[in-house]
Amino acid sequence: MAIQFARCEYISRSTGGNACRKAAYNARIAVVCERTGETFSYQTKGEVAYHEVLLPSGAKGLSNNKFLFLFYRVKILGLY
Repeated sequence: MAIQFARCEYISRSTGGNACRKAAYNARIAVVCERTGETFSYQTKGEVAYHEVLLPSGAKGLSNNKFLFLFYRVKILGLY
């Protein structure tokens, strides 16, 4: 029997958090943080069993890569 599980976390710069690092880790891709110039790459970390970004149906500008869509929307809104 499958057990459903979801996790939501706040990422705070004041406690050393970095949204780019967290996003790169979760999606196992390379992300460049424009604020600090750092590159975070977790491509060799191994595959994630399952990862999905959920967006509302009909979200405008939705690309094939939901992660990048969400990341750049947050960036545009200045939320990170």
